[in-house]
Amino acid sequence: MSIILHYNPGWEIIDPIYTLVIGILVIISTFGLIKDTFRILIDSTPVSIDIKKLRSELENIQGITSVRDLHVWNLADAKPALMCHIQTEDKIVNTLISAKEICHEFDLKHTTIEV
Repeated sequence: MSIILHYNPGWEIIDPIYTLVIGILVIISTFGLIKDTFRILIDSTPVSIDIKKLRSELENIQGITSVRDLHVWNLADAKPALMCHIQTEDKIVNTLISAKEICHEFDLKHTTIEV
């Protein structure tokens, strides 16, 4: 940049143009990071998790009568968490183990399941 201005001092417009180009490149390259950060800040459901399929698989566990207040969000980048309330007929321990296994299949390692 400075070499161009050294040999062509009349090209002073090149400096703001160069600054604008670099600024646009920085904005474009950080857009994905800003989008991911925003999704974490608003506690949205991670894109990689199909919440309807997760609810369906939890409801299909033998002994579960209902799944309520199902929430999935990111604690940090690639660290999703789950919180839900399940209603069971009986065998609470076996039902919780099955629910935790399904959550692990969806890569949900931080779960809070109320019975």
